[in-house]
Amino acid sequence: MREAKGQAKSSDESESDDEIEPGAVVLHKMFNRKVVLHPDNTVVKSGKRIPIGEAEALRVAAQAGIPAPYVHDVHTSSDGQGHIQEKYSAAASGDG
Repeated sequence: MREAKGQAKSSDESESDDEIEPGAVVLHKMFNRKVVLHPDNTVVKSGKRIPIGEAEALRVAAQAGIPAPYVHDVHTSSDGQGHIQEKYSAAASGDG
């Protein structure tokens, strides 16, 4: 819970409940950020609090030999939301 104008509010309350494709799983949804694992083993991070620079940091890490997910796509939509599509990595998620 977080405070919003003096009232307790669920951290997800202000976020839209966009439809996700069948077989996709929401891994994280909080504070205008959503991370969805898709059936093709890619993860899409989206929201107004997604720093697009994260994609470049992942690319630099991979070039330096540091294990990092492969970035497939990165863009900012017309509504100002950042989107990063990357290969799913159990090690990066803490599952491996």
